[in-house]
Amino acid sequence: MIDLDLEASGSLSDPRITLAVDVDDLRYEQFTADALALRADYAEQTARLRRLTITRFGQDSEISAELGVDLGVGPTMGKLLDRPMTAEVVLRDIGTWVFFPMAELLSAYEGRVDVNVRATGTPSRPQLAGNLTINQAKMVLRPLGMYLHNVQAMAHFNADSVVVDNITGMTEGQGTVQLGGYLLLEKFQPGRMRFDIATVRSPIRNIPFIEANVNSQITIGGTVDYVKIGGAAQVNSALITLPFAPAEEPPPPEGAQKPMDLDLAITGPNGIWLRNKDADIELKIDNLNVRMSQNILFLSGQLEPLQGVYRFLDRSFDITEGTLTFTNAAVINPSLNLKAHTTVFASSGGGGEAQQKYEIYLTVGGTALQPKLSFSSDPSRSEQEILTLVGAGMMLDESGSGDLSFTGTALRGVDYALGIAAGKIQKGTGLDLLKIKTQAGAESKPQVTLGKYITRDVFVSYSQGFSSNLSTEFKAEYLFGGRSAMFAQKNEAGKYNLGLRMKFKY
Repeated sequence: MIDLDLEASGSLSDPRITLAVDVDDLRYEQFTADALALRADYAEQTARLRRLTITRFGQDSEISAELGVDLGVGPTMGKLLDRPMTAEVVLRDIGTWVFFPMAELLSAYEGRVDVNVRATGTPSRPQLAGNLTINQAKMVLRPLGMYLHNVQAMAHFNADSVVVDNITGMTEGQGTVQLGGYLLLEKFQPGRMRFDIATVRSPIRNIPFIEANVNSQITIGGTVDYVKIGGAAQVNSALITLPFAPAEEPPPPEGAQKPMDLDLAITGPNGIWLRNKDADIELKIDNLNVRMSQNILFLSGQLEPLQGVYRFLDRSFDITEGTLTFTNAAVINPSLNLKAHTTVFASSGGGGEAQQKYEIYLTVGGTALQPKLSFSSDPSRSEQEILTLVGAGMMLDESGSGDLSFTGTALRGVDYALGIAAGKIQKGTGLDLLKIKTQAGAESKPQVTLGKYITRDVFVSYSQGFSSNLSTEFKAEYLFGGRSAMFAQKNEAGKYNLGLRMKFKY
């Protein structure tokens, strides 16, 4: 329901206008109100908002203002005049729509927003005084893809700026965020800004192929139209889904994309998992620089594997050492230097049942998008023979024939099926490590291994044999110094021991 009363007199170049508007049950995009009442007039290049009353949830918000503006027909029609102005704004539970001008940086929804501000000065040099509070809000820090709840905020207006005294909030997983800073206003529009953000156990997204939970000190600067982000982050846990194959290009963003610069220094001692169809590897980061310039992402630094597997021909190779090196290229394509190992039991061909044990060593070089594999073995075999061993679980004899028994073929099929199942189980249960080992032959030891970080520095694994091998193994590791660990373990023979493992980089 709208009641409108408009009176106009004077001339086109010097009009006189009186306006009265009453609206019930107002809905406009994100803004809602039970009632709105407006009384305003214009004469002699002065607009006076006598009263604007907005009623929401039984509370009245009121705005009054007086400023110079030319509404007469002519070359300066519609322009604000640079002469003294006044405004009084008292908003009670006005709604989160007031954050709409910053929507690409900060979105707010739910929660209570109260504003009390007085404006003097001129439109080009406003002088603001007052305060703003936010209670029990939900927000999204869009450049970091960070969702906040239970947000409490206090800010005040100081001359031409909005100063954020403190914003606190919770993230998923009981993480915390604290934020402070300022936003300069230019003719009442957002201009330059600086916000300092401290996060604890907080998720960061919006980086291609990467999701992470971090402790960080981050600064957001620049302008709303050109955001610049810098700082440092220590990774508590992360998932990297970078494929070891050319990935499909992401769909182009809708509309024009505003430029953004990013410069983050990333470290992380463990709990960083690279998972794709070829690999499931836990990594550590000594120093990784994540940089974005004009929306183009660059990575530089080195990641070092701690444990995990590389898959080839549906067989898992245990990672023993290596590096992934990012070289500051515009394409996310790290150089690979990984070494891995597996054991294969195979018949020697000719229909015999004797089983030979082969230690197979794999080196992965090249880049993530163009990996290069090389093989060696003990006893020594050619790469072609090794590929036959890995793929079919058998060794060809001199005549070129081999004993591809039903048992060997079936077990390779089981390996493949269990590999798929293990990935789904691991994803559904939250385990950090799940390995299922099946091997043919009298000396084989089928086994399932479960692993989980119970704290940031303590990793526990449990292995259980099955079929004819019912032995159990247990290992608890306390990680320290980035490269070393103290461990207690029980081996398959039932013996307990303590140990110290140290790695030196030189």
